[in-house]
Amino acid sequence: MSEDGAAPINEAALLGRPVKDQDMRVSDTGVSGKSGGLTSAMWRTLVSGANRRMRGFLLAVLVPAAINFSPSPIVRDVVAEPAVTLQLGTSQAEIGDRIPLRIVVEGKNDFSEPILPPVSGLEIVFQGRAQSVQIVNMQVNSSKIFNYIIIPQQVGDYTLGPAHVEYAGASVTSNSASLKVAASNGTRPASKKERGVLIEASVDNDKPYLGQQVTLLFRFARTAGARIRNAGYELPDLSSFWSEGVESRREYAQNINGLDYLVTEIAIPLFPVKEGELTIGPVVLRYDEVVASRSEPQSSSFQDPFGRSVFDDDFFKMFRSENIVKRTAQTGPITVHVRPIPSQDRPEEYGGGVGKFSMMARLSSDQVKVGESITLTLSLSGEGNIRDLADPKVEMKDVKIYSDNPAVTVKNYHEKIVGEKVYKFALVPQQAGRLQIPEIAIPYYNPESERFEFASSTMLEVEVLPAEKETLVLKKADGSGKSPAASALDDLLPIHERIGQMQSSQLGVWLRRIRPLAYPLPILVYAFCFVYARRRERLRTDVAYRRLKFASRTAEAYLADAEDSFNRKDFKTVFSKTAKAVSEYIAAKLNIASAGLTPVEIEELLTARGAQPEVVSELREFLDFCDYGRFTSSRKSSNAARDCMARARRLLERLEDEEGIGR
Repeated sequence: MSEDGAAPINEAALLGRPVKDQDMRVSDTGVSGKSGGLTSAMWRTLVSGANRRMRGFLLAVLVPAAINFSPSPIVRDVVAEPAVTLQLGTSQAEIGDRIPLRIVVEGKNDFSEPILPPVSGLEIVFQGRAQSVQIVNMQVNSSKIFNYIIIPQQVGDYTLGPAHVEYAGASVTSNSASLKVAASNGTRPASKKERGVLIEASVDNDKPYLGQQVTLLFRFARTAGARIRNAGYELPDLSSFWSEGVESRREYAQNINGLDYLVTEIAIPLFPVKEGELTIGPVVLRYDEVVASRSEPQSSSFQDPFGRSVFDDDFFKMFRSENIVKRTAQTGPITVHVRPIPSQDRPEEYGGGVGKFSMMARLSSDQVKVGESITLTLSLSGEGNIRDLADPKVEMKDVKIYSDNPAVTVKNYHEKIVGEKVYKFALVPQQAGRLQIPEIAIPYYNPESERFEFASSTMLEVEVLPAEKETLVLKKADGSGKSPAASALDDLLPIHERIGQMQSSQLGVWLRRIRPLAYPLPILVYAFCFVYARRRERLRTDVAYRRLKFASRTAEAYLADAEDSFNRKDFKTVFSKTAKAVSEYIAAKLNIASAGLTPVEIEELLTARGAQPEVVSELREFLDFCDYGRFTSSRKSSNAARDCMARARRLLERLEDEEGIGR
């Protein structure tokens, strides 16, 4: 039996020649002997036939007949202690290579699986087993082959084995093998042996400043015919960099050297924390590839006039097995030269921060009383590692200041790290008057302009009112001298002694005229109450129906909040509220949770519901516009915020006309 578990075919039996005892083989499925009727004339007719499908059918019918109806000779087992042999594919390798290792156990079948001791610095992966049974001179010889793959991880000299096998209560050992592992020569692009797989690692900036973002790009390309499974990558040691863990991924098609590849690109934002020359080690790719089992070479008698084997027929391909081969590839190291922050013109209050940032300040109220608190909110936003920025210092005379821990939000936007840091301060004025909150500025270094800049807020004013004083109010007793009985008589109305003529009012006349119309009124009221109760019951129990009915009202509420924020010139909140209005509207219409709903998921859901492509595209652009407006100061203008609200209303009207949403 071959390594893939298929029984070997006896060519002598198929050609109709006599078979001797020493030519006889037995497999797990049966014994092959004399042909039992498959003559050479029949075989020549089979081979020379023009119809390949007919040849496949005849082979499928006649070959099992020749095997199953042959006489079965009497065989006997060879009782001997198993022999264990360890076979290593090569004695020299590099880090990341894959060296085949086989442990062959010959003898009886009642032995345990071999135990191969682990070796530090080498990864040993079990690949499967195969069994072979032979009958020679009426004696049975069986062997099992255990396949392994050795993947070196470190440079050095190693010894593999000996392997141990338990048989009849005793331990049988194998030989040992030596392996010398050298350092890798560099990158390992895919070769023909790696089945059309290419990997590459690079950085978008190899000379960044300290704290400036560097994007590590890892690309994994495979051809259309490559059958890849369980692909995963391992990053090297990145202790010299800070990572937010918000990598991005995209896939696209690319033609490389005349071949079409499907490329998976992974972008990993990094921030260097050390100066000087830093090395990013190799990125290791591990994957499983599905390959067809290689068949044994056939005799020329099994080939047609065009040199093709009859066993390459589509009929026999159904019976071929497939193997899963574990493969490894790695990129070369990348060198990054990190430049220090210039000391020239560096502000004294500079505490770190590289990128482009802006600041906005606002107060919770424009009036406050002495001794009461008012909240000052400072919002820092922009591109770069916002965590490196120094904290703002707020100092004012005759005001008690209490600070809180800042809230940090970080996001990967088009392979750029954007973030926001929000500070809140409680201000308690001690004196009445006009309180001015001075301009607050935080320095940072802009790598594009290569100079220091400031993220500044505007000056704010608040009116401090005096604190209210408690006053005691005393009520004097009534000094008129009147008795309680006399005072009560003044409150009584005069008595009417005559009753006027009784006449029917006009209201009574009209009530008598419309009385017949009031008879069906109870039925109408009952019908109205019944419908109203059914609707309230459905709104209470049917969540999807309730969200569908109130979707527009919810969106209008968020847009109203956005207009209030626009009047307060809080443009960041305008972008947030308008995006929330559209996303909550779609979530309510589709009856899904709005928390954690991304633009990509919204696009997929609307496309699946049959929404128009231009509406889906406009929605995606609108959400990206709002998302970017939250973190970038360049879009925090009155025109951009007003345009954002107008686009939101137009988009909601178009979504309301979509038949596939909420129907």
